[in-house]
Amino acid sequence: MKKRILVLCADRDDDVGRKTHFKGPVLGREKNISLATAMGLSDPGDSDTNAIFEAVKVSDELAQASDVEVATITGHKEEGLKADREIVKQLDEITKKFKPDGIVFVSDGASDEYIIPLLSSKAGIISVRRVIVRQSERYEGFYFAIQNFIRHSLENPRLARVVFGLPAIAFILFSIFDVVAWRFILGVVGTFLFVKGFGLEGLVGSFLRELKFSLQVRKTTFFLYVSAMAIGLIATSKGYEATVIAGPQIWYKALGMFAYSSVYIYFLAEIMSVIGWLISHPDHYKQAINLIILGFALNFLVYSASEVLIVPDKGLLTFMLSLILGFLVIVTTFALESKSNTK
Repeated sequence: MKKRILVLCADRDDDVGRKTHFKGPVLGREKNISLATAMGLSDPGDSDTNAIFEAVKVSDELAQASDVEVATITGHKEEGLKADREIVKQLDEITKKFKPDGIVFVSDGASDEYIIPLLSSKAGIISVRRVIVRQSERYEGFYFAIQNFIRHSLENPRLARVVFGLPAIAFILFSIFDVVAWRFILGVVGTFLFVKGFGLEGLVGSFLRELKFSLQVRKTTFFLYVSAMAIGLIATSKGYEATVIAGPQIWYKALGMFAYSSVYIYFLAEIMSVIGWLISHPDHYKQAINLIILGFALNFLVYSASEVLIVPDKGLLTFMLSLILGFLVIVTTFALESKSNTK
């Protein structure tokens, strides 16, 4: 006894209904040839035309050894649930008439292949034939890869912030500040890559949680944190202005000029942030004092080093003294901290 095989073509977004007078399901060889011809005349570039002709071709090849029927079913222009309901309805209608032992599914792309589980519930899938116009195969695969990536990005909040959040900020800044915004945008992207590259997400997350806590609970601390960030921006601006005024320089001299003009302003920002942290954590006053002392020693060292970079003949003695002083301060700081921890 010959096997009963249904060669099935699916048009999930119902191009057939919108471009021809045919309504699914379309059953039989002659009707499907007429449907494919009508689709080709309506829209020669539509890939559904090729899929229907392929379904007819496959049914002709199988006709010698099996009892074969060819059919085209259609979904809905919105795809999704509406399309799948319509496909199930038409599939029931066909299987009641033909009662297939198996299905050969002919598809024109990844979108139509979403219905394979629906087909499996009616009869076994013998084979899946994918037909794509050769000129557009690469682009269709690329399209579905992008579609899946966008869907995954929308479902993942952390990924959405990167994929959609950063470009959104860039577009907003560009619309407000025009070409000047590109410097800031590159700075933001560079900062993000730096944080990700060196695994500083935990440190940044801890800072943001501290900032949020200070806003909700301790307003004075929040004010000091924001003041510290504002002073940090001023320090950056002063350093940048100094390098611009100095004109083209060797990179280490430009770096020295930047540090020479901004390092003590950064130290002021550090003092403001440490005082804010001390208000939120009054039991950690020793650590706060150590941080301020250590910050002063480091700032003095950086200031002296930048002076040597700018004018090599001057400041060398001061740099050596600052190096010794900084080392003594660090040793003293660690000693006091270790002593307080043992008590």
